[in-house]
Amino acid sequence: MLKYFYREENMVNEKNIILVGLSNEFVKFGANLLAEKLGYYNLDVDSMLEYTLMDRIKMKQVCGVKYLDEQEKKVIKSLNDYEKTVMSIKLDTFAANIKSLQDNNMLVYLSFNKKQVKDLNKLLTNEFKTEITLNDLLFQEHDKYLKKNCDIILKCDINNIDESFNELIEKIK
Repeated sequence: MLKYFYREENMVNEKNIILVGLSNEFVKFGANLLAEKLGYYNLDVDSMLEYTLMDRIKMKQVCGVKYLDEQEKKVIKSLNDYEKTVMSIKLDTFAANIKSLQDNNMLVYLSFNKKQVKDLNKLLTNEFKTEITLNDLLFQEHDKYLKKNCDIILKCDINNIDESFNELIEKIK
């Protein structure tokens, strides 16, 4: 499942790490924290799409939806050429591009207990304005989808984030 190569005395994972979850802001926060801990680069995929494709609305109007989708797919496929990068990605972008992401990247679902949403909002307030307004149906559907499609499911303890990410690092190695 995971590919490794030998470099001096360390076993190093070849794959980049893509984090996805039910809170975009938490995923960005987690990607930054994990990249820092691993000494990897940090990339927000959706911000990269916005930057690379500049005016997506005008592109859609002038060139059409199909052309815009093709351009987005090219950018997503280019992510497979990155090395030592922790990437954050929104759930809808992940779902639309999962086939391009599965082969060359380690997909990690940053899961949390729905009861911890208030604690999550407290964690992110200094860093982000969080968008969490999860209803039962969406939470359950998205949770099930991500559990099915990710290589690693990290059950984050929002009250002990550092320990959760140390656990992830152990799973990755």
